Amino acid sequence: METDENDEIPGTSNENQSTTRSDQSQTELVPKKGSHSVVWVYFGFKPDDEGQSQICTSTSNVTTKCNMMKPCKARNPKICCMFLLENAMKDPRIDRVTGLCRKIVSTFSHSWLRRRNLAIVQKELKLPEHQLKTECPTRWGSRQQMIQRILEQLPAISQVLNDRKVRHLVPTWQDIEVLEAMNNTLSPLAEFTDALSGELYVSVSSVKPVLHLFETSVLAVQDDTDFTRSVKSNILKYLQEKYSDPRTQDLLDMATTFDPRFKMNYISEEKKATVRARLIDEMTGVTLAMVSEIPSQMPSQYPP
Repeated sequence: METDENDEIPGTSNENQSTTRSDQSQTELVPKKGSHSVVWVYFGFKPDDEGQSQICTSTSNVTTKCNMMKPCKARNPKICCMFLLENAMKDPRIDRVTGLCRKIVSTFSHSWLRRRNLAIVQKELKLPEHQLKTECPTRWGSRQQMIQRILEQLPAISQVLNDRKVRHLVPTWQDIEVLEAMNNTLSPLAEFTDALSGELYVSVSSVKPVLHLFETSVLAVQDDTDFTRSVKSNILKYLQEKYSDPRTQDLLDMATTFDPRFKMNYISEEKKATVRARLIDEMTGVTLAMVSEIPSQMPSQYPP
């Protein structure tokens, strides 16, 4: 039988439990290797996890467990870059370059000779000796990974495909611009996808802060091309529509308030009073329900 980490275990002292919680709260998580995304301020990996196999929630400077919304475990939100791209934007340029990338990967996967030549050219050009990746409909983020690998190996690919039969597969400068814009926009979202797709912790309380980061920094319009601006604006529009339902907003407001990392920092001023009143009402109801159950659970003083 599984027990909650916060449940008191018979035979252990409160002092030992408080020491354990203190040690857990002081554990500093480390960000993903080679990444500078702001998502790792709230998530990270344990220092002894060399392979970085399990993402954890950050509990630095907090004396209690961050995952307080147990009823929301079944509502684990996943923001996926491939899903966002396919649903938030329909553009013939995207269809063309993704189809071209699939053909390039297929050309190498069906020819051992081209794979051998690719490895030779990689050594000559001092490129990472990586295999090409293909997009898989059942693997979220595989499209961004495929595009990123194509861009990484583009000099070697262009040299190997310098043949009359397959020369048409070499991306043009227009294709490269679209690929770079897609990769630059989707790469940060891929890391948020990893952080919010965990199954061992509640991530619903992080949705509003993540959306705020998207609007203010990650997907904010900067010195971008027209195509990049279009991609960013369509992704933001899709996200805003996805979470615009009032009931969804109520759930996110409650979850974010319960999280000691965020509290009411991401709730609009006009809604704070309503959220606070709802919290008091629900907490009062829970307290009254617990008090009413206590007499029924106590043994009778005069048994029949």
